[in-house]
This record gives sequence, C-alpha cells and structure tokens, in this order.
Amino acid sequence: MYAKKHIIFIIILATTLILNGVGIAAGQSAAQTSRHPEAQSAMRSADMYESQPATIPAVQPASQPAARAMRAAPPGRPIIMNDSVYTSWGTPIRGASEGLEASEPSYTVTVEQLRALRDNGLNTLHLYIEHPYTGKPVGEQAEKCDQIIEDAAREGMYVIITIGWIELMTEEDVQFFYDFWELYSKRYKDNENVIFEMANEHNWPKNGPEVVANAYKIIRKNAPDTMVLLFSFAVSPGPEHLIPRIKDTEKLADIDWSNAAIAFHAYESEEGYFGADYLIEVIDAFTEAGYPIINTELPNRFALTSYPDMALFRVMEERGLS
Repeated sequence: MYAKKHIIFIIILATTLILNGVGIAAGQSAAQTSRHPEAQSAMRSADMYESQPATIPAVQPASQPAARAMRAAPPGRPIIMNDSVYTSWGTPIRGASEGLEASEPSYTVTVEQLRALRDNGLNTLHLYIEHPYTGKPVGEQAEKCDQIIEDAAREGMYVIITIGWIELMTEEDVQFFYDFWELYSKRYKDNENVIFEMANEHNWPKNGPEVVANAYKIIRKNAPDTMVLLFSFAVSPGPEHLIPRIKDTEKLADIDWSNAAIAFHAYESEEGYFGADYLIEVIDAFTEAGYPIINTELPNRFALTSYPDMALFRVMEERGLS
C-alpha cells in the first residue's frame, strides 16, 4: 500500500511540475487551492520569486522530436554542464524517488511505473537500495536492482542508486558503507544510465573525510567512468561549513569534479527554513568555489494539499539546476 501511494504522489508531483510551474496539481482547481492557506502561501512565495530577474537563462525543454529520440535510446553517461549534472542529451536531471530497502520481497519498480514517470516528463529514478538497519546483508536487493536498471535503460531513463539510510557513526556502519560500494560499483561499472550517490542523509563523524575518501577510492577503483554524487546531508550545514569538509576530503582523495558533484537536500538549513533565497546562496557559493551541484531530494512542505514549494522549483528551473 505504501509503494502504491508513493508512486501516485510521484506522478502528481511530476504533473505539477509540467504545468508550466503553476502550483496546481492535476485534478485540483484554483477554487480548491483558495481553500488551503498553506497552498496560498506557497503560491505567494513562488510569485514573489517569479518577479525577480533570473541571473542565468532558463533551460529550454527538449523539442518533441528530441524527446521522442531520448525515449527511443538508452541514455549515455551523464555529464557536468551548467555547474550541475545533466543527461547525455544536455538536459537537466529531473526525477522521482523510490525505496527498496524496507519493501516486501515481492515489491519492485515496474516497467509501467517507469513509463509513467517518463511520460510525465521525468528522466531519472532515484533508488534507495539497501541500508544497514534492516538486518539484511549487502547485496540483498542486487538482482531486483539489476532488472530495474535494465528496464530503465530501455525506457531512456537514468537510475541514481544509493544507501537509503546510514549514520556512519559505528564501525559496523562504515564497513557496510565500504562493502556496499565494493559490490555495487563493480556490478554497475558498465551501465551508462547509472549514477552513484554515496549515501543518503549520512552524518558527519570526526573521521568523515577519511570515511568518504575511502569509499570514493573504492568506487573509482572499480568504476572510473561512473558519475559520483557526494555529501547528501538531510540538513544542509551551509556552504561555509560544508566547503571546508569537501576540501578536507579532497586532501585524502583525488576527486575528479568533471565526473562528480555535490548532492544536497532542501529540507532545511541549520538556521531553519530552506527557502528560495537560501537556495540561491547555496547555488552561488558552491559554483563560485568550483563545485558542480545537484539536488537529490525536495520537500513536500504542504502535506495537506500535496503542494511542493514552487519557489524552490522556480529557482532550479531558472538556474538550470538538476
């Protein structure tokens, strides 16, 4: 039941994004919107941002013939473009998330679900495969993941794979981290539609630079050509705190930023609300420091109406941020 609800929400969210940035989900009228102050607040926030000039021109959507060509062929390896991670066709990554780590053994992501995402304008599935707190060994979901990646390639879609949840605060966690990437980086090194996100919302232990650098080295040893996303924190510590952590990690691993990027989530900052103004600060700080970035999770702030924060979407669209 959870899986079905999750996929339905993904489709609604995708449809919301496609309607020219208008914050009305499919099946909801403007009259319905007016009954929800949370939704009105989101729209006001989006309108306020819309009145500001974009510093980078908006990325234009692919033409219909180009879109059909994308669906007809498996994706090539993603590229760094416009200070972000782009598809091999030169378009921003646009995706939705699903998790296998705590699902029932029979559950998977089907071809029909992938096509529904693709037909709603998305090109990527963000897939949480495993985590160390299920009691299952690394590789438990490998065969299921093989099929999803194969199906996604046929449907012209990328798959970002990651550890769904890991604290990295114990020796057991760190060993799981290393074992996961030893297995999966070897397994998918030749799959051009696969992107590796090192861990979803991990903590930063005292030896964080060493732990992340070691995992990066494992990946690069086995999969030198695969795009790698690093530093996916749940609460953004802010560029002024995160950039020193990146530099400390760079001292221990030769990170190739032509084939790697900083991933971040936009739930909240250390100061609280992660709004459009703060997002602009984050984008500017990282890109000016020479680091490409990608957002791999966005909040659904207004759960009552399923309205995302449209102001954040407008910033990302106008900046061409994946």
